[in-house]
Amino acid sequence: MGCSMVETELGPVSAVALYGLMDELSDASVHRSLSELSPVLDDPKYNKQVILGGDLNTGTQWPKGEVFYTLFYALALATRRRRP
Repeated sequence: MGCSMVETELGPVSAVALYGLMDELSDASVHRSLSELSPVLDDPKYNKQVILGGDLNTGTQWPKGEVFYTLFYALALATRRRRP
């Protein structure tokens, strides 16, 4: 995972690159990375505008990625719930 703060015309943006490791269960890797990202998401200096990108490598083992989408929504990384 890599993070940086970028100054833009709209104010500071926290940019995060997240990658699910394939040498272990990728879901465990993504959960750990999101836990490590918690300080950024909790700090008002960094959490106003966050862009998260990357390859989670979760494949098709999760139905429609629902587990991670729910987690992203709970962390305010998604702005609306996925439709069933």
